[in-house]
Amino acid sequence: MAIYAEQTSPLMRDQNGAPVDEGYRTLTSDSVTVTTAGVPVQLSAMSSQAKRLDITADYSNSDMIVIGGSGVVGPAMGRKGVPLAPGNTYTFYITDLALVWVDAAVDGQKATYNVFY
Repeated sequence: MAIYAEQTSPLMRDQNGAPVDEGYRTLTSDSVTVTTAGVPVQLSAMSSQAKRLDITADYSNSDMIVIGGSGVVGPAMGRKGVPLAPGNTYTFYITDLALVWVDAAVDGQKATYNVFY
């Protein structure tokens, strides 16, 4: 039985063990602050091709952030999207960073993220 590189190399598999076709060539890190709860913030105003996004609610946050599309809602009343408590991380496999928005339950909450290209 032959063993192929993609079966043994941790660089060719994602965090869930799924194969990654080409791997990642570039990694960038950034952060975003939701100044006003209920007013979503777009991660990138310009279209930016990506393969994967890991986004983490900052440990200093006092409440939830919520991530999703342009209709994301952070405040508990009417919440839409994926809520993240401080310190929690969510991974998206995406094609365009401009598709992702962040809102918060209260003013001044932050998120940090890594984008893999």
